[in-house]
Amino acid sequence: MILRWLSCRFSRTVGVGWVFIWLMSVSFSLHAESELDPLIEVLVEVNDPQVQLDILTGIQAATRGQRSLDMPATWRRAYPLLRKSGNRQVRQRSMLLAARFQDQRAIGDLFAVLNDKQEPPAWRQTALTTLVQLRVPQIQKHLSTLIRERGPLRGDAIRALAAFENPQLTAALIKQYKSLSAREQQDTISTLCSRRESARSLWTAIENKQIPVDDLSAYAVRQLMALEDPVISEKLAVSWGSLRFTPQDRKMRLAKYKQMLVNGNLGVPDVEAGKAVFVRTCASCHELFGEGGKVGPKLTGSQRTNLDYLLENLIDPNALIGRDYQVTTVIAEGRVITGIIADESIAVLTIRTPTDTIRIPVDEIEARKKSPVSMMPEGMLDKLTPQELRDLIAYIGSDGSSKIKE
Repeated sequence: MILRWLSCRFSRTVGVGWVFIWLMSVSFSLHAESELDPLIEVLVEVNDPQVQLDILTGIQAATRGQRSLDMPATWRRAYPLLRKSGNRQVRQRSMLLAARFQDQRAIGDLFAVLNDKQEPPAWRQTALTTLVQLRVPQIQKHLSTLIRERGPLRGDAIRALAAFENPQLTAALIKQYKSLSAREQQDTISTLCSRRESARSLWTAIENKQIPVDDLSAYAVRQLMALEDPVISEKLAVSWGSLRFTPQDRKMRLAKYKQMLVNGNLGVPDVEAGKAVFVRTCASCHELFGEGGKVGPKLTGSQRTNLDYLLENLIDPNALIGRDYQVTTVIAEGRVITGIIADESIAVLTIRTPTDTIRIPVDEIEARKKSPVSMMPEGMLDKLTPQELRDLIAYIGSDGSSKIKE
């Protein structure tokens, strides 16, 4: 095979790493894991950290999103050497690859990294993400600890819980909700909305005043709708109101809100207050003044000073949906994921949501559906007071001189 020929031809050639990266990125996912053996031999024979790093990077790039790989026969000899490399990046990347091979030595090493608060937060985050992707059984116990700690990994741990159906951890999330930061609260709601049972627990918490119903973002409402759970749908309709309107409804609402804003005697708008409304209701999906989410169209530069244009899009977000912002709902391992397709290969589907980027192995997808509606549900304006709507419109049409606070 071509990989075996190249590994023999260039095994002692410094700087050939880019060749392997190219080969891995275009062809490896189509081959059996045994194709890796000649490359692993190169990792052992070449005493050049840069070449080793390039090969490791290429293998990782080609297999990204695939949950696990069969261990090549040569790996048991290679990993002890790479594990002791003087190059930190070689040690780290070989550890991550070894974990994908279900090498228990590497899995133990990743748990050590995760639990060592002296390690850089980004490296601990990578260890956490890898252990969650591999569905290592012990990771749920560690997530239970991390969601209770004030630290740099709490948000990551909260998001990671969406991968598991765990009633005890669901209850723990709800119990500590009021002590979380605003971003962590949105992560919590997103995680709870990803499965039917946890979504029902979320709604019980809303009814018990543990979580304010106003904390449900437009994305959260769309997630709940995607569950297609009759209990949740009924409760959502009562609390949120109608989620679909007739053309006549929309025409009447446009006239109503324009009259309110133009002739409603609402006083001078408060732009700072409008920013707070934007952060609460829009910023998870939309970017404005260089800040905010990436799953909805950018608002900076649009016709944001045109009142008719703004109201038409707020009242009828489904009128025109750009191809890049069409919503896809995927069910995988019982989890419902709603977002924008960021990338797709023969092996992996990557979905971007307001809170995370999720890579799903194609063979784990149980169902997939493209939605004809926007991620933003209709009826959002009904959740705002006249003053909040006035302030929101003022902020969107402002010069954006103040930053959005997290």
